[in-house]
Amino acid sequence: MLLVFFAAVIVLADQFFKGWIVANITLGDTMSFIPGLLQLTHVHNYAAAFSMFKGMRIPIIIVTCLVCAAIVVALIIKKPRSVWQRVALMLVLGGAVGNLIDRIALGYVVDMFHTLFMSFPVFNVADIAIVVGGILFCLCILFEDAGKNKMPKAVPMTEGETEAIFEKLREFAPEEDSDEPSDTSIE
Repeated sequence: MLLVFFAAVIVLADQFFKGWIVANITLGDTMSFIPGLLQLTHVHNYAAAFSMFKGMRIPIIIVTCLVCAAIVVALIIKKPRSVWQRVALMLVLGGAVGNLIDRIALGYVVDMFHTLFMSFPVFNVADIAIVVGGILFCLCILFEDAGKNKMPKAVPMTEGETEAIFEKLREFAPEEDSDEPSDTSIE
């Protein structure tokens, strides 16, 4: 239940910050946030991440709903092993719902964080949650499963089983002519 609250906090923080940006910064204008690193720029994103799938609002909404449903089903049925996996999924879920609200209500997503130290698309709180959650989930999968041998251990064969395999292999070996010299001699 605490994790559901966590996802709800992400959605509320995202919507609050977007509302503040819309109320205080005119579309296309900027405001200093962290000098030299980050500024606030009010933009509308009519596409998905990195401006992909522009003009495909309905398919993006459908895919987002499917992803959210898959996360909820995974949390209920699969019950991820660790709390970190659950936190990661809630980050992704909260971020996805935050952007979904904008897409449904406004037809676009409000973005605001603009990096000054590198060229990168403008993003929002929901985007941060999705990326952090995705990275955390991948790290969980990599490191929580590290050292766990998922392959069953091989059982040693008996001498009879080994001999039976060699007999089968001998059936496929070419027959040697007694007139020709053997290739196994070393000169």
